[in-house]
Amino acid sequence: MAGDLFAATEAAVEYVVAPNGDDWNAGSLDQPFATIRRALDAAKPGDTISLRNGVYEGGINIDVDNLTIRSLPGEWAVIESPLTQWGDGHSDSVIRYGFDVEGGRLENLEITGGYWYGVMFWDWWDSDFSEGSTHVGASGISLDGVKVHDTGVDAIKITPGANDITIINSEVFNAGRRSTTSADGIDNNNGDRMVVRNTYVHDVPGIGILTSGGTEDSIIEQNLVRDTGGAGIVAGFYSELEWLEPNNPDYYAAINPIVRNNIVVDAGHAGIGIYGADNAQIYNNTLVNAADDAQAPIQFGGYEMWISNTAPSYAHVASHDPVVVNNLIVTNPENDTRMVDIREASITGQLTLDYNLYFGTSTRGTLFIDRNLTGEGTPEQTFSHWQTNYGYDLHSLVADPRLGDDWHLSADSPAIGAAIALAGLTDDFDGNSRLADPPDPEAFDIGADEFNAGAKLATPPAPFGAPSLEIAQRGYHDYESQTIQVRVVRHGSTTDTVTVQYATLDGSAVAGEDFTAVAGTLTFAPGETEKFVSVPLLSDNEAEGDEHFLFTLSGPTTDGDYPVRLGHQQTASMTIDDSQTPLTTHYATKWVSPDGSDVAGDGSQAHPWKSLQHAADNVIPGDYVIVMPGKYWGMNMTTDGKPDARITFHALPGVEIDEPFPGQQDGINLEGADFITIEGFYVHDMPRAGLRSVNNDGVILRGNTSDHNTIWGILTGWSENILVENNQVSRSQVEHGIYISNSADGAIVRNNVVWGNHDSGIQFNADGS
Repeated sequence: MAGDLFAATEAAVEYVVAPNGDDWNAGSLDQPFATIRRALDAAKPGDTISLRNGVYEGGINIDVDNLTIRSLPGEWAVIESPLTQWGDGHSDSVIRYGFDVEGGRLENLEITGGYWYGVMFWDWWDSDFSEGSTHVGASGISLDGVKVHDTGVDAIKITPGANDITIINSEVFNAGRRSTTSADGIDNNNGDRMVVRNTYVHDVPGIGILTSGGTEDSIIEQNLVRDTGGAGIVAGFYSELEWLEPNNPDYYAAINPIVRNNIVVDAGHAGIGIYGADNAQIYNNTLVNAADDAQAPIQFGGYEMWISNTAPSYAHVASHDPVVVNNLIVTNPENDTRMVDIREASITGQLTLDYNLYFGTSTRGTLFIDRNLTGEGTPEQTFSHWQTNYGYDLHSLVADPRLGDDWHLSADSPAIGAAIALAGLTDDFDGNSRLADPPDPEAFDIGADEFNAGAKLATPPAPFGAPSLEIAQRGYHDYESQTIQVRVVRHGSTTDTVTVQYATLDGSAVAGEDFTAVAGTLTFAPGETEKFVSVPLLSDNEAEGDEHFLFTLSGPTTDGDYPVRLGHQQTASMTIDDSQTPLTTHYATKWVSPDGSDVAGDGSQAHPWKSLQHAADNVIPGDYVIVMPGKYWGMNMTTDGKPDARITFHALPGVEIDEPFPGQQDGINLEGADFITIEGFYVHDMPRAGLRSVNNDGVILRGNTSDHNTIWGILTGWSENILVENNQVSRSQVEHGIYISNSADGAIVRNNVVWGNHDSGIQFNADGS
């Protein structure tokens, strides 16, 4: 008790960290630490860690209460973790709060990368509520002025019991860089009283902002949500019984959520989804071209939840007493979805749906459907039938809202003065007061904007934070004799001049024969956000199938104070589609990705396979397999290529094989597989060999890294005409780095870096020649 009292009265300390600091320093402005971890070791509750301009290593676990981590005022810090590393000392997140942390603040920071998450609020949540069980999460923490982006899966993850998390004035984007499966911007699974306000969420493959899992009293307001693969904002969603609390006997996924004054643009699924929510309040939102791929701009749904091993095993969860008013909904001419879709058994109690404005511009017009009580087969309704048959939207409008390019109202919009006053409805999207002087409730406007109420926020907001440079997409392709335009983009602040080096690298395509090599410097002047590099493709009048090379970025510089760095897309795969290959000969490019599927995937770039073994089992001569960054099991391959139709497995930077395929001992094992090329893989800690080629002809092992394997880095046996080049082979524990064994006629071993192996670096058996 005395110790607690002393800690409470001890003066707060500011520790400073700088890239040129030293962890033996005092941690002051004049003698800063070098690492955030050192500052965390020194910090006590109530302290502040200030980061100077620079890029810092992430993988940080915070276990100090009421700790502030920020950029030093006037400067900007980036905290970064790799997308492909987890374990061996690497946290699953760039920043992770311990389950028992109370209070804290992240302020004016950039957080990027992370195998799973950018920021994660951890929990200790026992699967039941028996006496002595624990249910607690990191709570009372705020993010203010923070950029979280380019994360492995979710950008921000809130777990059960992580209550009172506040995210304001921030930007969240490019989640799902490693896996797009369930990759959301902000994913809250049973953290009560979450607030997300004035935050720009965009370019995420899943849901923009999700509050689910039994959350209570979330407020999502004044946000701009754009370009989501899933829904823009979701109140509720499917959950599992173990995350729900005993005071939620009806198993609601969200209780009393408020979603107001948001602008949602180009959501692939619902603009706002309501699933199993109790007393959801959805009002004064502007939804523009939502549900372009599926669902409806306003989507209601229910779900079945497992609750017991004995009958009844499942409970149906529907939304109860939802209120959806004062919302403005517009779809474009190509989007022929309904405005509102109420699925079967998705609502209980009273649905309040009124004072909305709808404008569907497709040839189907403005349609609605209510299947709540009648199920599948229920016909769609026109607006007049919707009002007459169901009594919904009696005060609503179907009209062109006359939105400006910034999704705000113009002076002649029919939305002006057409809303109903609501308790708590005081401000609009811009933070301007909706209250007239004197108050006039009849003057309230439909949608997120209150016309002419004050200064408008920029939509989208001006970029901020440190600049970064990357290639706009992971792969390009075109036919011979064409020119590929590679787009390089700048993110973050645009106030300074930045530069970056670019170059092409040979692969199966060779500069001078298949394409014209390019190299140089791109200079982005202040305000410039994109540049293009022309890469000419040559024609060789030979039928040789698709060929590949790389386009890379390196060496960014800036004349400003903020640090500049390369983004995660530093390399792009360039594919030359062969013009001369006859239709009777098969050449195709296939893809493997950690977020692919071996069930639904077809090996295309849009629908990649998930595992190397599935790819090895399904390729045919002529296939060129591009393996996307991530961790994989190994593979065992027995399929032959052909001399004029090789099978190539090309790993992009960041591919790692850390376990053999179940039942195998090697990272990559080629056995009876002729004319195969394996290039670019990082393979380590295998029970036998990193790469093994036995009883093959014409195999190429090129540009791989094989490290710390039990017996050999690379083993070949009874393999003729094998080429082993440009590999790095190290730390084999029992025998050799590279072992060319047993009838290795015609073997070529060149340009390899071999070190630290137990026996020979390179060992040739007596009959190798």
